[in-house]
Amino acid sequence: MPITELALLRLNAGTSLSTPALRSALLHAKSLMQTYTNRSFYYLQQIEDPSLIYVLGEWDSLEQHMRDFIPEEENQAVLKSLEGRLGVEWLMHVGVGHAQLPVPVGGEAVWNVCRYFVKEGERKEFLDAVEACRKGLGEGVGGGWRVDGVEGREEFVMFVLGGGEGDGPNGELGLEIENGVEGVEMRGARVLDI
Repeated sequence: MPITELALLRLNAGTSLSTPALRSALLHAKSLMQTYTNRSFYYLQQIEDPSLIYVLGEWDSLEQHMRDFIPEEENQAVLKSLEGRLGVEWLMHVGVGHAQLPVPVGGEAVWNVCRYFVKEGERKEFLDAVEACRKGLGEGVGGGWRVDGVEGREEFVMFVLGGGEGDGPNGELGLEIENGVEGVEMRGARVLDI
């Protein structure tokens, strides 16, 4: 089953997405990943902090991304071209393919990225609450468990398409997912046309 890469990049101070050289480098990186995997990749700009950019992509496996692709010479050259312009805040992999996620769309739609830190032993109770959420939103919601997390800490990542700034589970959409959760991080994002 494919996995979803979710990375968070931060633009360095004084760097703008309107810079042609940066846009060209990001486009080249996206093209390289899409060619390597034969899958779609997206950039999303965080609403709360526009200096933060999500990379959302799909890989055959964790090994394909981390062991095979990351060390590739062409990928290392792309990363080198981005040095000084942006840095990686974090990178994770979620055990779900894009077929089970709401597909990002352009325009003014908000795509909420929700990270739930689930208490040990509370997975079933949490999944029951997630299923209720899915029923309430239909095809506009999807997610999965982080597959490369910290031992002893469970993390579920949910993607919710639609709504406005700040909407999302436990937000204005009126969803309650509290069962078994020890922490939540929710951010809105818009698809970048790069």
